[in-house]
Amino acid sequence: LLLLAARIGADVPYFVSGFGTCLVRGIGDKLRDLPSCRYPWFVLISPHIHCDTQTMYRWVDEESTLVKPTRTPREILKYHIGGNDFKEVLWSHFPEFAEIEKELFALSAAPVYLSGSGSTLFLPMKTFNDAEKWEKILHKRLENCRIFVTKSMKRTYAIAKQR
Repeated sequence: LLLLAARIGADVPYFVSGFGTCLVRGIGDKLRDLPSCRYPWFVLISPHIHCDTQTMYRWVDEESTLVKPTRTPREILKYHIGGNDFKEVLWSHFPEFAEIEKELFALSAAPVYLSGSGSTLFLPMKTFNDAEKWEKILHKRLENCRIFVTKSMKRTYAIAKQR
């Protein structure tokens, strides 16, 4: 099923895997299950900027040096969220993202992450109350962005039972 899913699209194997939190490598076809997310709530920050996926991949190929980590970074172990090879390239082409990150840093927010090839950013949160607090703060501070609160999905019993 994962091989068929990989033919459909790079992110599809993850979505059909049944994994909740996992480390994804390759073109989305190499999955490693991780423990459930310690920070199940997320504040999504969606600037009104379109990042074309094909263009983003071209820019990453042209402009970045991808380095395979030798060890699992501490950040992944703490938040169960890894880095994103698109971040540096996106920030260089769309400085608005770097400005948002600076604003979040000044507010002492949780680390900011990039979803996929862009353009949604997200902040991991431990509780709904934390997420809701940050949503209110960011609505006032980031007027050119849509702000949402969401919770990660848990694996369904049926999928977990199959594994």
